[in-house]
Amino acid sequence: MLKRVDLNGFKCWRGKTTVELRPLTVLTGANSSGKSSVIQAILMAAQTLQTSSHQSSVVLNGPLARLGSFRDVVSEGRRSMGLAFELDVSARNTTLSDGGRLLQTPDGLLRVDRNAGSLRSVEVKFDLSVPGVSRKSLSTLDPLIRDSTITLVRDDVGGTEPGPRDSERTTFGVTRTESKAAGHAKVEREDLDEPSDAILENPVYRPSVGFPAELTPWERTTGETPNVRVDGVTMLHFLPRRVLVAYDQSAKATFQLRNVVGLERGSGWYPPIWDISSDPSGDAFMQSMNSVLTSVRDVEGVEQSAKKALDALVTCHEPEVYGERLRRFFREASSQTLGEVTRTVKERTERPTTDPAKAESRLWMREYRSLDDSAEQGVRVLRDFFRGRIRYLGPLREQPRAFYPESSAPDARDVGTRGERTAEVLYGYREEAVASVDPTAPISGLGQTKRVPLVRAVQEWLRYLGVADSVAAHDQGVLGFALEAAAPGQLAKHGLIHLGTGVSQVLPILVMALLAPNGSLLMFEQPELHLHPKVQARLADFFYAMTLIGKQCLVETHSEYVVDRLRYLCAAGKAKSISDNTIIYFAENASSGSSLRSIRIDEEGSIPEWPEGFFDESQHLSLQILHAGSAKRKRSSSGSAG
Repeated sequence: MLKRVDLNGFKCWRGKTTVELRPLTVLTGANSSGKSSVIQAILMAAQTLQTSSHQSSVVLNGPLARLGSFRDVVSEGRRSMGLAFELDVSARNTTLSDGGRLLQTPDGLLRVDRNAGSLRSVEVKFDLSVPGVSRKSLSTLDPLIRDSTITLVRDDVGGTEPGPRDSERTTFGVTRTESKAAGHAKVEREDLDEPSDAILENPVYRPSVGFPAELTPWERTTGETPNVRVDGVTMLHFLPRRVLVAYDQSAKATFQLRNVVGLERGSGWYPPIWDISSDPSGDAFMQSMNSVLTSVRDVEGVEQSAKKALDALVTCHEPEVYGERLRRFFREASSQTLGEVTRTVKERTERPTTDPAKAESRLWMREYRSLDDSAEQGVRVLRDFFRGRIRYLGPLREQPRAFYPESSAPDARDVGTRGERTAEVLYGYREEAVASVDPTAPISGLGQTKRVPLVRAVQEWLRYLGVADSVAAHDQGVLGFALEAAAPGQLAKHGLIHLGTGVSQVLPILVMALLAPNGSLLMFEQPELHLHPKVQARLADFFYAMTLIGKQCLVETHSEYVVDRLRYLCAAGKAKSISDNTIIYFAENASSGSSLRSIRIDEEGSIPEWPEGFFDESQHLSLQILHAGSAKRKRSSSGSAG
């Protein structure tokens, strides 16, 4: 579930504004007060992570939203903006791997952390800006990520007793460095398996807060990371993708050398048959090992069979077989020969150098690694949510048509932002079992979920809303798809062009919401358009029913009937959960930018603090009618008396 959205400098939200979301969140307020901007921020993040191109930090103009240039989305007078999204994933009960991870310490080096727990929440926060100071630069369609931070909150792995668990918070982030290399920023965002020397030497994004990297088998087993540091991070839009790790190749090879002969086994034994060919420091280890073995070969007392094995090792240039030959040597050599090898390694690795320049120099090896398991899971949760759990239906829906042409979409279940694919989706998935709620059940029992075919669930809600008794979708070949529905109380079905606009406005809402997977965020803008007040009110029942089957609804509306129905649901329901799971926001215009006020509905359906301008127009008009009628009667009485 999307738990929180932070807006800072996004469109009319000039200062930092936090929107706490519930299973059912309703946005209300005057026109141009910023309600739609909250939804647009989510859509921008979604279409960014859904795109197949890696070239943009964010996608301002895509299939979900057309936002224009950076000038159109950044608040007036600002050159940067910030967004943050927090997901509550505790319900997923996801357990992280218990493998090790590297966490960067304040001195830039890394430590091993083996703790892991169930992920409770994950947050991404990023800032966008444009280079330069000219007004023209604001017209860019490709603003740059200035900073990006991810925070993971996990249950403490140390707890074993049932009940509430302590939490552990991990934060890692990147900051952008200025690069004058032509095309450098563009190349950095490409999906490169072989990074260029320019990126390796001068990465665009560097860690700003402790950054986790994947451990190699050697590092996980030994618990040692000699002089390892994180030098850079590659980004997939606003999310980190890979980590540029640098380590002292000589120090690693030395540690491997000592570990092979048993001098470092106190910190964990590493067998001498790892895949040297895939280890970037494998060549350095082979050279160091061969230098030792060449010296040992000429020592008096080394048996002839051992010398042959040593010759085979020293002349071996194939990393794939080197480890196997080394293991055979240790298995077959005498204890005297092995002791000589250990003595030589110890002498060479513990002998202090007398060359100050050599003592201070390090042979740094750089390589890209994946994020560690816990960090990668947090990034994956964010990526999967915005890619596959966002559903949006705009305010201007498709008008009734005789035929709806077939169209393609990345998600075959997507009805489209205008509902233009509703007929095609309903036809294709009409028999698929979906979770639903019996709309005719009393409010107190509006929690009995069931699984029924999609078309049956749609028809039950159409009857409850009072717009149709039944509906059917048909494949019309090259013409596309057709929709037919029976008016309330009728048996015969007719095309939607003969039934007015009500059915065509409601159908996309029902099909999109019922077919969306659990955990989806369903966003609707002005779902009440072209609908009778009774239908508007009952739509609130449908939105609440979706929360009961594990879906989240974000509704932007001007309908007081939707709000009043939610108040009734809170009052009529036996449980307090309806009130706890619902929140209403009232957006207001101000000279300093828009502001957002939360409106709480208590369990009796009352609004303790009713803000001025919040659906009070009917009351004002009623008073004006009474005053006008009273004044007219007085004038009439005065005229009669005269």
